Amino acid sequence: MFCASWLVNRIGAQKGLITAGIVMALRMIVSEIVEGPLLILITKLLHAVELPILLVSLFKDNSLNFDKRL
Repeated sequence: MFCASWLVNRIGAQKGLITAGIVMALRMIVSEIVEGPLLILITKLLHAVELPILLVSLFKDNSLNFDKRL
């Protein structure tokens, strides 16, 4: 989560959401293709990269585009 905030600050909130979407799609596609427990484990670990980027980008985009009182 610490590195995700640095990455989102560097690339921006909207590009962070796009990056999280690409990682999510890649994870779903690759998880259908791979065979064997080691490759499946590595594929499932992509979720650990995707989720922090998605959450940080989502909250940053909301704070930039909507009134903070809401």
